[in-house]
Amino acid sequence: DIDAESLSIMLSNDLAIDHLQEVISILERKRNNSISSLVLQFWEKMPEYLRPEFDKIVTIYKRQILQEIEKGKVRDPFLSKILKILLDEQMSIERKSALIQSFSKEKIRSVVEHLKGEKMLLNMLPWDEWLKDNIIEYIQAATVALTKGGKTELAPILREKLRKTGSPEIMRAFGFLKDRESIPVVVSFLKNQNPLQKVLAIETLGEIGGNEARDAILEILPSLEEKERRIALRSLAKCADKRDKELFFKLTRDKDWMVRLSSIEYFEGSSSIDAVEAICYLSSDPVQIVANRAISYLEKRKDCNG
Repeated sequence: DIDAESLSIMLSNDLAIDHLQEVISILERKRNNSISSLVLQFWEKMPEYLRPEFDKIVTIYKRQILQEIEKGKVRDPFLSKILKILLDEQMSIERKSALIQSFSKEKIRSVVEHLKGEKMLLNMLPWDEWLKDNIIEYIQAATVALTKGGKTELAPILREKLRKTGSPEIMRAFGFLKDRESIPVVVSFLKNQNPLQKVLAIETLGEIGGNEARDAILEILPSLEEKERRIALRSLAKCADKRDKELFFKLTRDKDWMVRLSSIEYFEGSSSIDAVEAICYLSSDPVQIVANRAISYLEKRKDCNG
């Protein structure tokens, strides 16, 4: 068992943030009201991008933390407001929406990061107005609302914004969501003169997957430069099917070790004898990272005799 003193020592240790998931796991199992102030301080001092992960722990101590806020213990007014939005059940959803809308556009994304699962509150926000123009801060907030908040109604608007702006945030969001409906827009960037947008589109198609994404990658593959080809084959490995077996067999002999590594990713998805044969061949690859990946697969399979 971990007592309150041990929990306090853990939260006071500057290195605890480097082990955040372990800390969260411990605090979910071991609850003690005497550490609520330390939980609040820990949440305040951590980097902004990590705070939403710790919200579940802050919520456990909401009564005590709201009391701390009333006593003025939270020095940053912005963080104090985020906590009230998260924890104050007496605050109406209309008041929470108005409070969010009072923040500058630069702060909106940060607030929305904390609204995972708060579908009703997200629905109260003026997305049509915010997204009327191509203001990057609101576009970023909308992608967070879509991917983390589950506000799927934003998808059609963001597909159109992607078509007009080529926003990397939106493209990554659709890859994360495996949004098949966005494929035509993503494919349109494959012929883009901007190499970064082109590469991101290739990566996104791999994340989305499916026949349409596969076909688009195969179509552009012959025209790609060496670095682009590497990325395309890795993306293809994620969405290829049995029709691509011969291609990936050939790629196990490719001169580019990163391409050979991608062939392992393709065959790892299969339990066939052909897949084992291909990966056995790569287990003696001269590039150690390739050989190690192949050996790791084979150790799980126990099917190769060396």
